[in-house]
Amino acid sequence: TKGLSIFLVSKYAYTDSGGLGARNGAYVEKIEHKMGINGSATCVLGLGTRGPCRGWMVGKEFQGMRHMFDMMTEARLGVGVQGLAAGSASFQYARHYVHERVQGAPLKNLRDAGAKSVPIVQHPDVRRMLMNQKVLVETMRAFCYRVALQFDLSESHPDEDTRARYLRRAELLLPVCKSICTDLGFDVAVTAVQIFGGYGFTQEFPVEQLVRDAKIQSIYEGTNGIQALDLVGRKLRMENGRLFMEWMQDMKGRIEAAQTEGLVEQATALNKAIDAVAAAAMHMAGTAGKDIDAAMLYAVPFMNALGYVVLGHEALDQARVAKRKIEAGE
Repeated sequence: TKGLSIFLVSKYAYTDSGGLGARNGAYVEKIEHKMGINGSATCVLGLGTRGPCRGWMVGKEFQGMRHMFDMMTEARLGVGVQGLAAGSASFQYARHYVHERVQGAPLKNLRDAGAKSVPIVQHPDVRRMLMNQKVLVETMRAFCYRVALQFDLSESHPDEDTRARYLRRAELLLPVCKSICTDLGFDVAVTAVQIFGGYGFTQEFPVEQLVRDAKIQSIYEGTNGIQALDLVGRKLRMENGRLFMEWMQDMKGRIEAAQTEGLVEQATALNKAIDAVAAAAMHMAGTAGKDIDAAMLYAVPFMNALGYVVLGHEALDQARVAKRKIEAGE
């Protein structure tokens, strides 16, 4: 990739006066037939295959990859939000469906031949799937907002050094946000198909399309495997690991606040998880210095573990707010 430049290629050439000129030699050669996102026309472009083709260099020569990665920085947050959106839509469809789909008697009445069928939301396993969807969607949404807040503060905070600090924090969180939200957003969509049962597998209901559309999100804008390599290979090492440990301590501060507010059991469990992830990060940093392949072998599992800890932290924050409102009678 070193030495590549990036070009803007238009459909028509431009005259010296800025008007439209002759047809430029850029043509669509083939439309790809995809598993999902069929509203987006993915195609093969032919540049110069049917005549002269002119392009305009964007940025500096041989700096194309650097420019592209600058563009992709916030795009990764956008893809993370796409994963959240797919999961959220799937959850909303499932939540509506379980109240209108009537099937089977309650388990306690199985031996009663006259027992009436009930909406499937009353069946324990359906409720389990629905609650799992709910907590994942709500914590992914909170995490996306948290990352977006870092970007906002990196541009709006009055202090220059603080702005730079927030930008580095956003860069640290980005690979985790992109990967965990796209992986789990897809999982939530798959769970929706399961909740719908056989109907979910048909095109009469929208959840099968959400599964097909959501799969690309863990692939484009850098596969989630690449996000893990970026996290372990680059982001954990930022400022010799201080930035990562500051993030861990920030979460621990909120955990301590939750303990004082009566959420002792939840806070204790999350605190143990953060300690385990921090220890794993230190181990991986040491391993990478000796055997980079061995360290990268566990990059994805590590990032997934970190992602679950982050979502647990968001859930605990939400529990604190909910507890205060309940106690206030709101």
